Parts: sequence; C-alpha cells; structure tokens
Amino acid sequence: MPAARDDLKHELVRSAPTSRDVARIAGVSHSAVSRAFTEGASISPRMRAKVIEAANALGYRPNLLARSLTTGRSKLIGVAAANLENNFVSHALELLCARLTDAGYQLLVHTAYRDSDVKESQLEELLRYKLHGMVLLTMRLPDKLAECCTREGVPIVYFNRPVSPTGLGFSVQAPNEEGGRQIARFLVEGGFRRLAFMAGHPDAYSSRQREAGFTDELARLGASPPIREIGDFVVATAMTAARRLLARPDRCDAIFCANDQMALASIAVAQSEFGLKVGKDLAVVGFGDVPMASWPNYALTTYAMPLAAMADEAVAFLLNERSPVSERRQVILPGKLIVRESAPARRDVR
Repeated sequence: MPAARDDLKHELVRSAPTSRDVARIAGVSHSAVSRAFTEGASISPRMRAKVIEAANALGYRPNLLARSLTTGRSKLIGVAAANLENNFVSHALELLCARLTDAGYQLLVHTAYRDSDVKESQLEELLRYKLHGMVLLTMRLPDKLAECCTREGVPIVYFNRPVSPTGLGFSVQAPNEEGGRQIARFLVEGGFRRLAFMAGHPDAYSSRQREAGFTDELARLGASPPIREIGDFVVATAMTAARRLLARPDRCDAIFCANDQMALASIAVAQSEFGLKVGKDLAVVGFGDVPMASWPNYALTTYAMPLAAMADEAVAFLLNERSPVSERRQVILPGKLIVRESAPARRDVR
C-alpha cells in the first residue's frame, strides 16, 4: 500500500470509519463497497477481498440500520414477548434466536410482564426499524399495528396463538385442545376420579383451549367436572392455588395444570407442605415439557409441545420471500403425552 494511503489510513482510524473511507483505502468505487457487504450482489472475488481487507484495517462494520433505510428492509426480526418468567416463553425465545442467528438475522426483542402491560407506542417503535418480520410470542398485536405490518409487507408470525380475528398472518400452534383431551383420557383410564384443573391467565388462549379439551373429554367419558383454580402461569399464584386444592376435605387425586411451571409449583407444595408422595398420593400433570420437567426430583408427566418444530415453521415462513403477507394461515403441529413418575399410567390403589 503506498505511503500516502498509509497516512490516510492512520488518519481515518482516529474517527469512526465510513463506507466511503473503505472505498478510498481499497481504491474502489463506493458502490463496490456496498456490493461487497450485500449477500448475493455481483462482485468479483478479487474486488471483494480488497474491500474486506481495507474494512478490517479500518475496523469498519456496515451499518445495518442505515442500509435498511435504503433497501426498505433490514435483517432484523422483531419479537414481542410477555411473561419471560414462563419457562415455555424463554425456551421458545432461545430456539427462535438460535435459528434466526444461524440464518444471518438478528432479533430485536420487546418484552412486558403481562400482555395487558403492552403499550401500542412501544410496539410502534419496533416497526420503525424496517423489520424483515415480526413474531408475537404470548403477546397480541393491536389491530392498527397489524394493519400497518400488512400494508408495509412485514410478515407476522403468531407463535402458539391464533391470528387476531380481524388480522392477517401466519399462526403456528401446538395442539392445545387435543392435548387437554388426551390428558383427560389418560387420567380417567388410569383410575383417577377426583380431578382438578389449574388454569393459567384468564385471557390466555392456550389455557382456555387446554381447559376446553380437558373438560369436554371428561364430560364425554361420563366423569365428574374438575375442581377449578387459577394459577395465572405464575409460580407464587400457582402455589397458592395448589394449597387451596390440597386443603379441601374432598381433596383431588389428580391435578392437570395448564403449563409445566404451575405443575412444578404444585409438586413442591404437595411434597413440602402436605407431605404427599406425588405419583402415589397425588398425580400431577403439566403441559409443555420444559427442560425442568424431566429432572429426577420432578419427573413430571406432561404433554410435550413440539417447540423445536414450531420454531422451524416460524423461521421458514419469515425467511421465505414468497410467503403471503395478506393471508390468514394456521399450522397445528402434533404433540405427545410423556408419562413420568408424577402421574403413573394407573393409579396405585393399595
């Protein structure tokens, strides 16, 4: 590299380098620098190597947000998620992040404690980044913003929830209602008679679907309706709900919780506060099959959600440039009942 170019390089590294600085160092046009950092752009290997060498020497990194203003789309995926305390939500977020990162995308995550805590203005901020797509993970999108996404060509994925009644988008779900039905059959056929259901948040679509499948199947089998408590998908609330259930004079012999987190909380209360042997004195069933469910001290019987397959479907839709933005589409993937020690296949009546 000529001495004059060395002097220029040393001068530039004292300030934040730009793509025009890279072009001057590499001795190429400004458009060549842009093509060198654009996947699939037409540029010779030799010229790309010169640009990369100059960029590395200057410490230059392309500004993805600035590029999105030119192209109209960034490689950012917006994710709106509520209740990260829920192990299902955090696990799903981890899977989505891994798959999108492997595909060369980044996540811009907006979180809230509750779906009801979400402010429309906060979600509007996500759309200002010229998103490639949006994932709603246990969070709803106001109709106004859903219409904005459709108008701007931003595909929306509803993860384990349906598309809003007035909106458009792609929904990928676990078989929530069918899972509830399978659990009802499993418990009744196993000899359990005094059943209870612990619901999640009252507004949660997944909890309502699981409860509907569970109670409908119990009625079809001629079993008594379950005792009902609300655990709100929160550990502390679920523990209180479990105490109420287990303190009743007509104590249940099996509890179906609308998610694993509440089931794990119920196991803790049953063992530590009531001295019950879970799996013998009381059966506990969850929904989700989060990693903790298989730990030996829980050994939770649960309905396994196909989270990995759901994440694959969501990412495939987002990255497919031909995916329709102005249509409603729903995919329900099969799950599986996993029987462990917390609820045996047949009640021990000894």
